[in-house]
Amino acid sequence: MAKRVVLKKGDIVSITRDNHKRYIQYVDNDHYQLNGDVIYVFKRIYTSNDNPSVEGIVNDTYELVLHTTIRAGIKYNGWEKIGHSEPKDVSFVHFFSWNSDDEKLIFSKCNMFSEFNWRVWTIEREWTKEIFLPSGVCMPGIVYAPLSIEEFLFDDRPLVHRNIVKQIIARGQPIPDIATYKVSTLVSNTPQNSDQRYAEKNEC
Repeated sequence: MAKRVVLKKGDIVSITRDNHKRYIQYVDNDHYQLNGDVIYVFKRIYTSNDNPSVEGIVNDTYELVLHTTIRAGIKYNGWEKIGHSEPKDVSFVHFFSWNSDDEKLIFSKCNMFSEFNWRVWTIEREWTKEIFLPSGVCMPGIVYAPLSIEEFLFDDRPLVHRNIVKQIIARGQPIPDIATYKVSTLVSNTPQNSDQRYAEKNEC
C-alpha cells in the first residue's frame, strides 16, 4: 500500500534531479483553479549533497509561483518533505490564462465584451476577463504535473509550450514575457490608457 502523504501549508519540499537540488514551499490552494497546490519556488540551486537549514532555505527569494500536485510529486517523483515554516505570502501574484474561441463565443452570448484576451485572478480574488495583464508579477495559472515542474526548475523549459504561444499569436493576443521564457523578473503588458481596460466577472 502506498504511503499516505500528509501535507500542511508551509511544508518545505526538496526536489533533486541529477546532481542538483531545489526547494519549494506549499503555500496555499487555489480555489479558482481546480484547488491546485500553489508552490513558492525558491531561487537558489544547490548540489544534491547540500542540506541547508529550513531557515537558510526560506530566507531566499522566489523565482516562480506555480500550481501543481505535491502529493503526486512525493509519491511518484521522489520529492521529499524536509521541514516546515510560515507559508510565504503569494497574494501579490496574478495568475493568468488565455481565452479560447469557444469561451469568447459563450461570453458574447452573455452580452459581454468579446475582445477580452486574458482570464486573471489571485488566490484571494475571483477571476476576471481583462484585455491587458495587470502590472506586477504574472504567472501562468496552469496546474502543472510534477514532471513539468522539474523541467521548469532544472531544464530552463519555457513555462508555456511553444505551440500554445503560436496559437496566442494566431489569435492576435499579446504575449506576456512569462509565456515565452522562464524569467525571474516579470513585467506584464500594461495599458497606456486606463479607459481601454475592462474586467467582467463570469456571470450572465
